[in-house]
Amino acid sequence: MQARETLCMMMEEEIERTREEIGKVEEACEKVEEVLEKVGKSSELENEGTGEEEGQMEDVISATVDMETKQQEKEKSWFEDEKLLEIWNG
Repeated sequence: MQARETLCMMMEEEIERTREEIGKVEEACEKVEEVLEKVGKSSELENEGTGEEEGQMEDVISATVDMETKQQEKEKSWFEDEKLLEIWNG
């Protein structure tokens, strides 16, 4: 009987140690989740700022390209448009 009681006590001790380890692992997981949330939030903020800057830069580039295209069309059309060329030549 004593062997059985000793074995039960050892098993209970092992169960208790396992519970403590599980508790520590759960705590570590919670801390990791908190850190991941903070990192996710900070990268979202960085992306928002970058997205706005990129959007603004794209608008500036687009406007510049549009202006250059219109200027090229004006220059190009004056020489290539036969009616304008006839008027110019008189």
